[in-house]
Amino acid sequence: MDGWTIDHLRGPLTVASSDGHRDIVDILLNKVDGWTLDHLQGPLAEALEEASSDGHRDIVDILLNKVDGWTIDHLREALEEASSEGHRDIVDILLNKVDGWTLDHLQEALREASSEGHRDIVDILLNKVDGLSANHLGTR
Repeated sequence: MDGWTIDHLRGPLTVASSDGHRDIVDILLNKVDGWTLDHLQGPLAEALEEASSDGHRDIVDILLNKVDGWTIDHLREALEEASSEGHRDIVDILLNKVDGWTLDHLQEALREASSEGHRDIVDILLNKVDGLSANHLGTR
């Protein structure tokens, strides 16, 4: 063992994900064994948010496939980032990764997409859950 831990790689993984360096993301993810569900709240979720915000679909795919067990709570911030930045393909990937999205889960992503004028994403989010009402479209 060379001493590298997941904690050591957290910052570099986040930066590489944000900057779209797929090869570096692969190297970092494979440097240590032991990525688990516990890392979905930390290093993997942070890297996913950055990749989603900056539109790096290939990195989003890598991160989502590194560990099983992603939940809506793990994906919400990444969805909000992708919605805000207009990355439709990433919005689709995140929405389809897990089932059970509700109006409350999608409300902030809908606000972000609406604020930035991303009509295609607004349509996707509105169609993900039936029964969206004016009550859910309230202001902050």
